[in-house]
Amino acid sequence: MPRKYKVHKITHMCISVDGVLSQFKRKKITFCEHDDGRPMTDAEARQTFMVARYEGKKVLPMSKECSRFDFQTGCKGHILSLMPVE
Repeated sequence: MPRKYKVHKITHMCISVDGVLSQFKRKKITFCEHDDGRPMTDAEARQTFMVARYEGKKVLPMSKECSRFDFQTGCKGHILSLMPVE
C-alpha cells in the first residue's frame, strides 16, 4: 500500500503586469525598487512593466529568492519537507 505524505511547501508571490498597468492609470507606482534597493520613480516603474508586457510576461516575481519562476504562471512552488501520514 502506498504511503501518504503531508507536503510542506512555499510559494513565492508575484504581481500581474496588466493588473498593475490597469490599476495604476491615475496613481503613481511607488512600490518598485531597483536591484540595488533604490526606489524606482513612477516613470521607471511604468517602463519596467511596459517592457515586461512587450516581452510577453504576464507576471513578475516579488522576490529575488525564487528559483522556479515562470513569467506566465508565477512560482511553481518549493517543497520544504515531506512528513509521512499514518
